[in-house]
Amino acid sequence: MSLCSRFPYRLFQVAVLSSILGGWVKAEPITYSVTLLGSVNFGSGPSYLGYLSPGDTAAFQSGSFDEWAHPSVEGNRDLGSVNVSIPVPGSSRDWWSLGTATSSNDLGVSVGTGYHSWPGGAYVYVPDNELPGSGSARFLDTAVGSHAMAINNQGIVAGSWQTWQYPPVTGEQPVIWRTGQGISPVVLDPLGRQGIALALNNATQVVGAVQSLDGRDHAFLYDKGVFQDLNDLIPKATGIVLDRAVGIDGQGRIVSYGQAGPFGREMYLLTPTTIPEPNTLAFALLVIAAATIRQLRGAFAESPSRFVRVMR
Repeated sequence: MSLCSRFPYRLFQVAVLSSILGGWVKAEPITYSVTLLGSVNFGSGPSYLGYLSPGDTAAFQSGSFDEWAHPSVEGNRDLGSVNVSIPVPGSSRDWWSLGTATSSNDLGVSVGTGYHSWPGGAYVYVPDNELPGSGSARFLDTAVGSHAMAINNQGIVAGSWQTWQYPPVTGEQPVIWRTGQGISPVVLDPLGRQGIALALNNATQVVGAVQSLDGRDHAFLYDKGVFQDLNDLIPKATGIVLDRAVGIDGQGRIVSYGQAGPFGREMYLLTPTTIPEPNTLAFALLVIAAATIRQLRGAFAESPSRFVRVMR
């Protein structure tokens, strides 16, 4: 083979290797390992925190914004009633009871669900620091089935919402409200299925439950605009069906209810298991490719005869 024919061939080899490596060095999709925390029974109480180790409990109390890890700082105090506008044709304003708030963030801002003649009316309550026991409330929505479950330190509220119609047709859908950008909710599930968002962290990773096509509730994760069924992110060999994710800490670890068989429910801890980017093998092959190119350049610069030997 002549020098002219060998040189393009060697460059072709390098190009193919680079193309393959370009695919290998991409980050792998996030998957989760699953740890059984314990069986759920009526005597264990409603909070998932009781299933965690002391260290994990602290991590979720710090990073997960939900009704258990971040309960309302207002306690069981009735926040009173407010006169709010009702977005229904023919209606203007009416009195709504705030009741007790569901959850709070680290800044003391609380969220809850108001009541009129029916439950439904997601609101944000901001306390007055100069006048203890008082504050102001702003409704995010007063639709039937509108519920605010949690708020993170960025003011993102997780909950459920449905369009104004009674009796409801579509059922409530999992949403978030970006309180700093108006009050229009962001519907999380692109298929528009019934469900609710129950918890989020400061990275605005959101978890909850949605009714799947098989008629069962499935736990979900919403992250960076992508909605995923958590059952698609765990090993199929476990046989577990995750049905309700209730907490997510600052590391992205998730606590979810689920079942591994026909009887009883269990609590699981899901831990992200991403593959580093780039992985060790891909990095080593990139080094080899770079060394080959340097060798070719050096041989050509030194002498034609050595360049011919390298190409062979």
